[in-house]
Order: sequence, then C-alpha cells, then structure tokens
Amino acid sequence: MRWLLLLILLTCQVASAGPLDDRLNLEFRADYSPAFEGWTKVREWDKEGEHLDLADDLGVDQWFSFSFEAAWRFDHMHGLRAAFTWNQFRGGKTFDHDLWHDGALFAAGTTIDFGPTRWWRAELWYELTPWRSEWGAFTLLAGVTVDDLNVFLEPNKPRLSNKQEYHEDFGAQRMPLPALGARLALQPAEGLHVAFEARGTYVDNLATWYHEGGRIYHSQTNLDLWGEVSYRVAEVEFGAELRYRVFDIDDESGEDHNEFNIKGTHLGLFIRVVL
Repeated sequence: MRWLLLLILLTCQVASAGPLDDRLNLEFRADYSPAFEGWTKVREWDKEGEHLDLADDLGVDQWFSFSFEAAWRFDHMHGLRAAFTWNQFRGGKTFDHDLWHDGALFAAGTTIDFGPTRWWRAELWYELTPWRSEWGAFTLLAGVTVDDLNVFLEPNKPRLSNKQEYHEDFGAQRMPLPALGARLALQPAEGLHVAFEARGTYVDNLATWYHEGGRIYHSQTNLDLWGEVSYRVAEVEFGAELRYRVFDIDDESGEDHNEFNIKGTHLGLFIRVVL
C-alpha cells in the first residue's frame, strides 16, 4: 500500500496548469470508484447512533463524481485555479435489527436508500510555479476548500421513535478551510503530458461559528493524490487519471457527535481546453 501511494503521489497531474505556453484552461472530469470503504455514525443527545459501514450496513456500492476546473496563469510564476466537484452515491439496504441513527429508531425490516446523499466541494487555489521549462513545471498550491455534506438514510416507512428525520446535514462543513498542495507536470514528448498532484486539508477540533446544543467543534481530513496522462490535439487535451481520495469529518457538540469517513481509488477521464 505504501508503494501504491508513493506511485500515485509521483503520478499526479499533467497540464493542470495547462500546456506551458497557455494562460487559460477549462477542464471537465468524470470518475468512478471501483474500490472504496467508509462508515458513518451520528449521535443525538443520549441516543448513541450505530457505527454503520457504508457497504455492509448501508449497501452503498457505487461512488462517482464530476468536476469542473478553470485556471488562469498571470505569468510564468503566478496563477489562480477554481474547482467544483459533485459526488454521487448509489445503494441501499434492509436493516435486520432495530437501530438508532441521528436520534431516530429505525425498525428491523426498514429499507433505506442512500442515493439522496449530497456532497459537493468548492475550491479556490493560488498557484506559485518556482520552476518551469519547455519540458516541465513544478507548482505549489495554497488555497481554501468548502465542503457541503448531507447524509440521507431515506426509509420506506416511518421510524419507531417520535423523531422522524432521516438525514444529517453536516453544517460545519460549509466553513472555508485552508488547504495545501503541489503539482509536477512533465512533457516527455510533443503533445504528450504526464502529471502528479497532491492536495489536502487538515484541521483538528476547530471551534466553528455553528451552535447546536453548544458550540460545534470540527475536525476534517481530506486528501487527493493522483496521476494523469493526456494528449493534446490543437487546443484540446484528452486524458485519463488514477486517483486516491480520503475524506474524514467529525463534528461534536453537547447535542451531537456526527462522523463520516470514506476513502477509495478512482479511475477517471477528462477533457481540457487550453486558450
């Protein structure tokens, strides 16, 4: 696993700053995860929610995402990049026992749908390229990310408890959080690009501006490591990527303790227009 992560880290992103003589690039990506794992757990007051495995307990068997990025390079050293990613899930499960989740009691035999779960991410990056040549570039990234996650366990019948809510909105996720990254882009042959990139965020027990039974304290780790290869024809690049993604959040207050974790490998395709 260590060598796989190293390989991915060393394989990360061609032309994410676009071909080296171009200032503006626009790109669209679509990827699918053939292998992932994760879990969620939501407490409300004294109702301790169960630790629910995404695959085994909730039947989540598909994770795919779509993203759009736009970048502008002011000169050979400085640039800006903005990105938006939408994640979609598919899956569901019939519970074989009564369980508590988010202060509601789901009866045995209840079938839930995880599909309505919503997660998007918006990013804004400043890019500094201290080294650039005709055949490559190394870029440092500093920016902010905002995540919005709303986890749904949509049931086919009412809950046994008074509370009927079946989703948890991780509201503190809408905070802008600091992020860092780096990219190595190479051009081994005319029209051919290879790149390696890492981006990530880490905060621990951050006091947020949200209150729910007391101030909410937020912890988050997200990490994207990927490598890509692409080929340029005129102003358009076509490429493929291999990506490893980690997303872990923990929100805690006097009333709630909400946790969500997912990690997995993604295969993707992208198209980039350079102007």
